[in-house]
Amino acid sequence: MHISKIHFENSNVFSKQAKFDIVKNYHYPGFNKASTMAHKLSHALEYDMVLKEFGLKIQKMPIETARKVVDKFKSHSIATSIKKEALKSMGLPEYGRETYNSLKKLGRYSMENNGEFFAEAMSDALMSKNPQEISKKVLEITRKRLGE
Repeated sequence: MHISKIHFENSNVFSKQAKFDIVKNYHYPGFNKASTMAHKLSHALEYDMVLKEFGLKIQKMPIETARKVVDKFKSHSIATSIKKEALKSMGLPEYGRETYNSLKKLGRYSMENNGEFFAEAMSDALMSKNPQEISKKVLEITRKRLGE
């Protein structure tokens, strides 16, 4: 789902699009407006985790440091490592039919890249009444890495 002005002006448009996306397995079951906000905040969390790896906060920084930070953001290396750890903890290989079947429960959007996987899994874990097992693992690993 791409959020646009019309989704905020008319909640029926958002709800209709969300239902369509769920039916088409683009998002996990139960996806709603709050899920969208949790998804977006999860991207911000991933970016904050990258900054912490560099010992930085959102601030002015030298251009070379900024380039390294941006490259790390784009690689989704933190999301990738969390995904690998979650799969391993579930006894699943990084690739394969069983892994694919587990991941597709989060919807097609989570399969776009590991950043979207992370955001969808966090949103599912935080907002769904019955989150997917992989989503619960992602949240658990993320909390551990954040020292919670």
